[in-house]
Amino acid sequence: PIQRRNPLRPDELSAEELTSLQNHVRYQLARTYKNQALCFPPASSDRTASLTAAIDQLQQPLLQLAPGQSLYVDLRLEQIACLRLLGDLSGAAAYLKALSEADLSPQEQLSVQVERIRWQLAKGQANEALKVVTEGRTIARVTLAELDFAFLETYVSLWKSAADGREQEDASRWRDKSIATAKFVEQEHGAYWARRAEILLVRIGAGSGDGSVDILRRTADDLYRKGNLDDAITAYDKAAAAAINAAELDQSFELAYKAALVLQQQQKHPEAATRFQKLALAQKSHAYAANSHLLAIANTRQASAAA
Repeated sequence: PIQRRNPLRPDELSAEELTSLQNHVRYQLARTYKNQALCFPPASSDRTASLTAAIDQLQQPLLQLAPGQSLYVDLRLEQIACLRLLGDLSGAAAYLKALSEADLSPQEQLSVQVERIRWQLAKGQANEALKVVTEGRTIARVTLAELDFAFLETYVSLWKSAADGREQEDASRWRDKSIATAKFVEQEHGAYWARRAEILLVRIGAGSGDGSVDILRRTADDLYRKGNLDDAITAYDKAAAAAINAAELDQSFELAYKAALVLQQQQKHPEAATRFQKLALAQKSHAYAANSHLLAIANTRQASAAA
């Protein structure tokens, strides 16, 4: 424990305040190590090393603090998450059980619910995770973005399981539930959580060979953000074709328009001009048909100037 002389000067922190500050620093450093671990592949030595470092940072504060004291629950939840990520599910379960039985604030209860869901998912028990999901997303009107994201993780896991088992009806149902939840997360929690949700959907959708317009659009947007422009154009074309098959003409126009814009960005003006012109003529009543026609003219001019 940190010791300070008495009496303290007015600008000095007490021993208790210094210890609290030290514990908060260790907590944030543990979170940093955990997030660093997530940048490495599962079961890799780098991930294991980072998670072990995170747990080391948590040990001293957890020895100093008692249940009910400030920061205790946050520290314990980080420890549970690190143990889960290391594959020590029994170790995580023991601490999780103790927290589940404690007298916690609404936000802390929701945070424990997040870990209960993810613990079940780590065990491969998506149906058990779903039971935790049915407990609801609010306590005393308090909500938590991480919990809504854990709901999405559950639905995505059920979608993947059904797709792997070629259970098409269930796969479609859980895919639609996942997409709806991702949109809800975006509306409720903003851009950061929307991006996380999109990455999750794209990863599972690409692996399942899903042909839904929404998943294909998200995949194309993701490729564009990563700078894979040729692949993005191919994905936008695929999504546009799927939208036409689904009779979603406005979506098909938007997706084809994006593909043409990417070509324009690549300065492939002749091809961009052809696409814009074709799109303007195919859907003359669309709100952006006139703009597409103007872009066709502009790209034709650029192509002529470069010739």
